Amino acid sequence: MTFNSLEFLVFLPVVVGLFFALPHRWRGPWILVASLVFYGWWSLGYLALLVGTATVDWFVALRLAATEDVGRRRAWLLASVGSNLGVLFLFKYADLFADTAGWLAGLLGSRWHPGHTGLVLPVGISFYTFQSLAYTVDVYRGQLRPVGPWWRFLLYVAYFPQLVAGPIERASRLLPQLERPVTFDWDRAASGLRLAMWGLCKKVVVADRLGEIVDLVYADPRGFGGFGLTVGTVFFGWQVYCDFSGYSDIARGVARLMGVDLMVNFQQPYLSRSMSELWLRWHVSMTSWFRDYVFVPLGGAKVSQPRWVLNMFALFVASGLWHGASWSFALWGAIHATIVVTEQLTAERRKRLRAALGLTRVPWLVAGWQWVVTLVLWNLTLPFFRASSLSDAVYVLTHALTGWRAAGNLAGLVIVFGRLHIDGFLFVCFLVALPVVELVEYGFRARSIRERVATWPTPIRWTLDWGLVLITLALGAFNDAPFVYFQF
Repeated sequence: MTFNSLEFLVFLPVVVGLFFALPHRWRGPWILVASLVFYGWWSLGYLALLVGTATVDWFVALRLAATEDVGRRRAWLLASVGSNLGVLFLFKYADLFADTAGWLAGLLGSRWHPGHTGLVLPVGISFYTFQSLAYTVDVYRGQLRPVGPWWRFLLYVAYFPQLVAGPIERASRLLPQLERPVTFDWDRAASGLRLAMWGLCKKVVVADRLGEIVDLVYADPRGFGGFGLTVGTVFFGWQVYCDFSGYSDIARGVARLMGVDLMVNFQQPYLSRSMSELWLRWHVSMTSWFRDYVFVPLGGAKVSQPRWVLNMFALFVASGLWHGASWSFALWGAIHATIVVTEQLTAERRKRLRAALGLTRVPWLVAGWQWVVTLVLWNLTLPFFRASSLSDAVYVLTHALTGWRAAGNLAGLVIVFGRLHIDGFLFVCFLVALPVVELVEYGFRARSIRERVATWPTPIRWTLDWGLVLITLALGAFNDAPFVYFQF
């Protein structure tokens, strides 16, 4: 079941309505049942895997709390890590390593290949395994007491608003919210519905429409010149942002209906002035997870400079592989590591250079330049994320600046737009929609703006809300297109 399906349109009001109709003691079990139905809608096998891995972590946490013996605690922690990462490897990475082993064997003159598992990747497995694993690590560190009832822990792992694509919540933050009594609040419900509708609008009106163009370009990159390749790549950047942040907004809005505040997963990353800043704003729950459970245990920044560089590469390559079982994603992560490390190592020199050139007197110019460079660097890495093969990604990068002459006149543009299945007016609409998305996002983020809008007359606020609904219904692509991050 997806947020942009008709089934969910029926599912949500039934779940929320019964949630508030039931006594508090039955609300948790009811949301657990709803969550299991939500996830089991895809596959009962997927559901059994989720329940099984969560049960292992629940039991491990109880064993961790029951012993002070260091050796036993480490053994139990390794059991949790092995269970979660083993399942993740089997379903997500086994075929990649099989192909790699076969390729290496070929270099040695052998035809040996381990063969593929034939397993289908369960939806959202990378999200719920990381959320469950973080719980056992926190219990091991003494930062969290284990959950007693099994069903309460399963609710934490399977909580349907954020189960499939995050945010990746921590138990210390989510569990208390799931346990506290909640009374219906109309203003809270209205704000949740508004946020969810905005997320749906970003998904079906912007992301899915852009995705139709992106799919055409990346299905046959050699059939497009530089203009088409550039449009496809830039549009993909906005597609994945609106798609994923749209999911997060829907998840936050739906959870807010039932009194739960999920963390903000995106903080307008495309306004960043460096790649380091962009990663602090993009998929915040994932980046903070890798920081706390990968980067810090490796020593973080409190090590020698060469070790810090190695830690940064380990962090970004692991993050790249988390996004997909392909060495292209690992390369994508390594490229980002190179950029971020270079930024931080040269920060003081660049600061002195700006002062020497007198650029400190025109901060707006510096800020604009940094913003443009950041967006260019981000888009240069996107082909490794989107292309179906490494050779296609290299082709896009090496040919993005060629063949622009064909699009330099009206007749050439008409031909290119025809191949992209759009016209000039629709292209301009897309270009206008992108800054509009940022303006609305800023309105949702800025507390002063939200408080000011709350004082507006009710007819005006209702007009805006229903206008958003009508725009979504009129312009949305309701084709049950899966969210991009479901594949991770």
